[in-house]
Amino acid sequence: MDYLVARLGKNDNQKEFFSNRPSRPSADPSPAPAIEHIQAVLQQLKGYLGARNAVAQLQIEIDELEIERRYLTEWQRDNGVAGPSLDRYKLSPQKTTDLMAYLEQLASERIRIKDRIELLFNFRILRTRPFDNWDKRMSAFYSLQLHYYDKVLQDKKTELAAHEEALQLGNFKALLEELTTSSMLHLKHHLHRHISDDDTFDTTYRKRLDAFLKRYPVIGSSTHSIVNSLGGKAVLDYVIIDEASQQDIVPGVLALSCAKNLIIVGDRKQLAHIPEKLGLEAPASWYDCEKYSLLDSCVSVFGNSIPMTLLKEHYRCHPRIIQFCNQQFYDNQLVPMTMDNGEKPLTLLVTAKGNHTRNNSNLRELDSLLAVLEADGESLWEGEDGRGFIAPFKNQAMLSGSCLPADFVKATVHKFQGRECDEIVFSTVLDKYKSPERLNFVDDARMVNVAVSRAKSRFTLVTGDNVFKTSNGHIAALIRYMEYYADDGQVHRAPVISAFDLLYKEYDRSLERLNKRLNPNDSLFKSEQIVAQILREALAQEPR
Repeated sequence: MDYLVARLGKNDNQKEFFSNRPSRPSADPSPAPAIEHIQAVLQQLKGYLGARNAVAQLQIEIDELEIERRYLTEWQRDNGVAGPSLDRYKLSPQKTTDLMAYLEQLASERIRIKDRIELLFNFRILRTRPFDNWDKRMSAFYSLQLHYYDKVLQDKKTELAAHEEALQLGNFKALLEELTTSSMLHLKHHLHRHISDDDTFDTTYRKRLDAFLKRYPVIGSSTHSIVNSLGGKAVLDYVIIDEASQQDIVPGVLALSCAKNLIIVGDRKQLAHIPEKLGLEAPASWYDCEKYSLLDSCVSVFGNSIPMTLLKEHYRCHPRIIQFCNQQFYDNQLVPMTMDNGEKPLTLLVTAKGNHTRNNSNLRELDSLLAVLEADGESLWEGEDGRGFIAPFKNQAMLSGSCLPADFVKATVHKFQGRECDEIVFSTVLDKYKSPERLNFVDDARMVNVAVSRAKSRFTLVTGDNVFKTSNGHIAALIRYMEYYADDGQVHRAPVISAFDLLYKEYDRSLERLNKRLNPNDSLFKSEQIVAQILREALAQEPR
């Protein structure tokens, strides 16, 4: 379909386009089904879309519950907790939690006649001997915890199986494939009949703009260049502005002047543009170019008078990766449509204690990452979208260029918005001794959201020890999330430790033995004491 698109914009792009214009296909496309058949397939398919989304949502819920149950059973095993089976009471999940609350309310009090009546009528429990003292109640309480998870999981899996069976009986996958194929064939037939075969255009295309638009009905351009690309003459049926949260208002308004209808695509929970400080007063608050993006301005100006749609279905990231963003930023409105096949999508790397940041860069984070990469062996991904390294600061991205393997794409988080890689490494750079302003810049919700959601298959966080814990912000939440969901083998603490970390106020406790062996008589300077002790120990190991 590239032959439909004129990639215009700035002069260099125009020259490139006209020197390599895609030719219009000459062969007739394959026969297409009638539009009535396509509509009939679409109506059939609509009946199953709810079931497909339910399958995706239920799978996420089941995964969450199974992890919670695993942690609970581990805690009960480690603490020697065991309780009687309560299956005979046939309690629903709601009744299970109600009984847990009731037992907690009873505490160590004696069971009275009133309690016996409530247990009988509310929970169908006739014999109260299993609950007649505090120890028995606690034992029952622990059993009820497991019973709750077992029952909820059973109900969820039954519901999941019903939806999967409905999709299978309805041939959902076959219908979806048929709709996709038939619709594409129908579109190609329509285009073959209506797209001009005039291929005589060059950089003077503006003189024959109507004919040019019949040959190239889709124009690709930046908002800055769209008016120039159209010669200031044409008004397009539709203008679609992508990444509108990063779009300045003024060039965005220029694009609006070329449109009969406008579609704005963007995410206000992702990074905004970095505006120029012009010092000009805005005619109204929502037209303030120094505060708001085009997306912010349009939402505020038009409000509920225009239709707004949240694109809930998420197809990029591994479910475990996007679920952090879903829980932290999107109020669980997203529906991950990718599958969790037991991969290890999360890796947490915490550097050794110390103030390792220098001029908005952090060599220790890079050294620690290299140590983990070396231990992991060869990368699973290849190509320019295989691995990406991103950081909040340009200096860290530049420093990574001299340290990391060449296949890594290195950039700031702002530059990487709109891109994706199979594996993303996010370096937070700062140590705990930096200013609150800089820590808040890195811990910004939109910064963290963009950084995490660039990763398709694996996300690695490289951060300092307890740097963001005090603020209890988004990175602290991300660390807790990764510690909870990542396998033990995917959490690395202090993979690189230097003897000279002893020069910092805080250092890894593994250095304490070396610190005690330092001899103040070697030098007035601790750095020289460290060197002297290391040399002594190295020479002592040399064969005589």
